[in-house]
Amino acid sequence: MTEESTERRQLSRRSLITGTLKAGAGAVLLGAGVLAAAQPAAAAIAPSQQGWRYCKICKALVYDSPYNNPCPGSATGHDRSGSFNYWISYDDQDNTYSQTGWRYCNKCQALAWGGGDYPCKAGGTHNKTGSLNYALAHNLGAGDGWQQGWVFCNRCGELYFKSERANSRCTVNAFFGHQDNESYAYQLMFGWVD
Repeated sequence: MTEESTERRQLSRRSLITGTLKAGAGAVLLGAGVLAAAQPAAAAIAPSQQGWRYCKICKALVYDSPYNNPCPGSATGHDRSGSFNYWISYDDQDNTYSQTGWRYCNKCQALAWGGGDYPCKAGGTHNKTGSLNYALAHNLGAGDGWQQGWVFCNRCGELYFKSERANSRCTVNAFFGHQDNESYAYQLMFGWVD
């Protein structure tokens, strides 16, 4: 083997390695550009409000208020003891897995669907004046930090925990409880109460 062929072989190896590294770096940069282009420019996470609780008596989601708000199953009001702390997003947009239009009733403190005039346990219909526009995730499947099993009651318009339907108390009919015909399967972000 001559010195010239050894140099050519070394240059060829060097060229090959350098060329491979350049091509790899170009692919990485191209891949990063594709990923960046695939994400919407204004993809912002919607704000959320914590302080929502599960009432052990009526099985509905209610805001943790210091007031003794009416509960259809108790003369002493909602029982929030032992509940998780739930976060509800607001000012979001409807999409495949999120439904806006949920409102806080300032009379009974429940989260109620804003698309109708549903009866309130405090009398009359739910008063949604001044409420944020809440959005609920639905049909996502299981995930860490999300509790499945929440549904819409088509009698009172409130969100309640379905597995507790047999023991639930609805404003319209406390004896038979909530009804959830044609409801999405909602999921709530939750954590322990501090």
